Amino acid sequence: MTRLVLEWKPRPDPLAPLAALAEGDVTPRLRARLSRFGDEALTHVAGAQGDDWLCVIAERPRLPWVEGIQYLGRDPDASALLLPTTHRPNIPVALLQRILIHRFSQSLPPLALCIQSERVLALGCAVAIERGWLETEAR
Repeated sequence: MTRLVLEWKPRPDPLAPLAALAEGDVTPRLRARLSRFGDEALTHVAGAQGDDWLCVIAERPRLPWVEGIQYLGRDPDASALLLPTTHRPNIPVALLQRILIHRFSQSLPPLALCIQSERVLALGCAVAIERGWLETEAR
């Protein structure tokens, strides 16, 4: 399989944040921050997780802030992708979406693109966040 190399440039107008992604050592800090949410606030967020990442999907102002987190938003030309809010790829996002939907055809969208780790995460498995879910590590 050919590796897709993207270059990222600052967006003139940032996307509205819809997701907060933590990777690596930021992940436990996001989990701790979410554990301080009240029960009612937790009903408004969904989450997906992997071995070394955690992503929270919600609308502002319900997204948590943690140092090192990546905020993701939806470009109007690529509704199945969550992209960095402050950067855009060097190819048209509609084309990028077609490529990724084809390449990750077994994954449920949305697909999140991470600048820092250069990977694609499938977030279609996001579930409502409950206290017990926060206490478990990635499955």
